[in-house]
Parts: sequence; structure tokens; C-alpha cells
Amino acid sequence: MNQHPSDPSDSHLNGNNGSGQKTPPSTPPTPTPPTPSPEAEQAKQERLRATQQSFKRLYLILLAVGLSIGAVLAVGVAILLDRFGLSDPPSRCDRNSIGCFQNAPPET
Repeated sequence: MNQHPSDPSDSHLNGNNGSGQKTPPSTPPTPTPPTPSPEAEQAKQERLRATQQSFKRLYLILLAVGLSIGAVLAVGVAILLDRFGLSDPPSRCDRNSIGCFQNAPPET
């Protein structure tokens, strides 16, 4: 298989045309896509608009549902905080009572 580059016996394998110059590999011509008819283009645009409207409607529905759930949860948390007394201001403790101000500095 050690042949001279200008040997025409295998020129179809190595891209040589026999004169020492390389020939570009032949590629089949690419078919051009058919041009769509105006009716097909119009139908495609209508489907695109319908899809955009569907996604817009879905987005607004999800937004409304999310805001509704958030509002219900916020009201529920406020009611629970009020029920357990966590929204009230802290009560004042007497300095002499046990449990209040355990780490407070002594009175002078």
C-alpha cells in the first residue's frame, strides 16, 4: 500500500485526479426546501398567535392562583400569630420575680 501520490490506480480513494492535484470530495447537492404557500404561512402565523394566547392565559391563571394562595396563607399566619399571642407586645416583668431578667445586671 506504499504508493506514489501520483499513482492513478487508487485516485478514487485518496482524492487524487492523477495529475497530483487533490479533487474536492463530491457531495450530493442539497435539496432546497419548497417555499411554503401563502395559505400555509398564514395558518402557521395563526397557530403561533393561538399558542401565544394560550401561554399568556396560562401565565395569568398561575399568577392569580399564586397570589390567592399567598393571600390566604398570609391571613392564616396573622390569625395564628394573634391566637398564640405572638403579635402582642412583650409583657413587663417585675424585677423581683423569678424568671424575668435572669441575666440582667443588679440594681444599684
